[in-house]
Amino acid sequence: DDCEVISISSNPDPPPVTAGDSVEGRQSSEAADAETECISQSSEDDVEEAFGGAAPSGTAAKRASVPFPAELAAASSKLERARRCGDEELEASALLQLADIKFASARYRTALSHAKLAWGLFRDVSSGARAVRLMVQVHLELERPSEALQTAQKHVAQYTALHNPKAQGTMEVMLAQVHLAMGRPREALRVAKAAGETFKRVNDKVGRASAHRAMAEANLKSGGATCTKRALADAEESLALLRKAGDRKEEASLLLLISKIHTARHEHE
Repeated sequence: DDCEVISISSNPDPPPVTAGDSVEGRQSSEAADAETECISQSSEDDVEEAFGGAAPSGTAAKRASVPFPAELAAASSKLERARRCGDEELEASALLQLADIKFASARYRTALSHAKLAWGLFRDVSSGARAVRLMVQVHLELERPSEALQTAQKHVAQYTALHNPKAQGTMEVMLAQVHLAMGRPREALRVAKAAGETFKRVNDKVGRASAHRAMAEANLKSGGATCTKRALADAEESLALLRKAGDRKEEASLLLLISKIHTARHEHE
């Protein structure tokens, strides 16, 4: 029954893989096949973690020790269903969900493995960009700035060549974050401004909000009264764009950034 539902809801004629997609989205298929057995075992381990293993008496304690048990169990179930039905897009989505959960749980190497597999399965370029973004974030958390920089630059160039503004903008924002992590606020600001223009072309308010946030962080990092004033303007613009788009997910963290900028402004007065 699950397979029948998926078959009806999915696109019967999936979009063809372009040359650019083939280079990036499909070139890892062999690596994905090689890793599938390992990841499959990992997903089984995830389910065991989420449900406490075989011992019923330890279930509650085990659930309490596993980060995001409900989300983990749901994503693992989704992955199992996708593989049973042969739905690669659903499988990629489930793998990316697992990657996000592992990243939030500070299990960075597992997150990277899941993200790589998801990237190899996605046909949609923009979805693939989300997987690449997570890969870059993992490299930064593992203190691999050169790998993060190389990955981000490579995919900015590729998505630009594919004429996919959303994917391009996503990676430009991520490249700005890499420059910030490497102590290059001017480079970060330059790339973040480019991302803002990229997202503006397709009227992507959430994307523009992420670009303005990166600009705010770059200006704050630069320091000084003038840059701090610009940081506040960018952060407030980011907040306004998110509210226009009806996206509240990032609002709390953005308000914390605005508070931090106000503190910095007082120090320069």
